[in-house]
Amino acid sequence: MSLPAFSVRQSDDGIWLLAVQLAPADQARLDAARPSPRDLCCQAQHALAQAQYGSRIYPERTAVDVYISDTPGVLDGPSVLLDGPAALWFVSHAQPADVRAFLQTAKRLIITRLPCETHHAA
Repeated sequence: MSLPAFSVRQSDDGIWLLAVQLAPADQARLDAARPSPRDLCCQAQHALAQAQYGSRIYPERTAVDVYISDTPGVLDGPSVLLDGPAALWFVSHAQPADVRAFLQTAKRLIITRLPCETHHAA
């Protein structure tokens, strides 16, 4: 499976948001299935656990917060918010290795966009 087109942006309150643009066939499947936000969140959380990522669901926002630590299963530290039905659908239907590749790619993009810290010698 190839990775979908996606974007990473930081919200005004500092949250990293990950949005996905599904391929037309996958978008048609999502539209036909019409899953509830809660179902999408639960399915994505299950897939994330299989890929060894900890997460929290926000069904009211159709979003899942994913901890992107390098340590599998960590429930703390840096995170990215899978934002919207398309992102949740992709993760829910991807193999664990594809989920890991997707989140590692997003993490690399986030790291390159972080402001550089300057350390001064004492």
